[in-house]
Amino acid sequence: MKEIKDLRVLYHDRPVGRLALYKGRLAAFEYDQQWIRDCVHDHLDRYLRPENI
Repeated sequence: MKEIKDLRVLYHDRPVGRLALYKGRLAAFEYDQQWIRDCVHDHLDRYLRPENI
């Protein structure tokens, strides 16, 4: 059986990041850089509108 060591994580077909095995037994998650940029932009756009300040 093939062992999976790296898994891409998607949300509505958009890459969120990847889940990987670290040292063969620990799970680690790394966010996709574009996901981070989009989330920060959406957050700032939503909460820094004049009506919210």
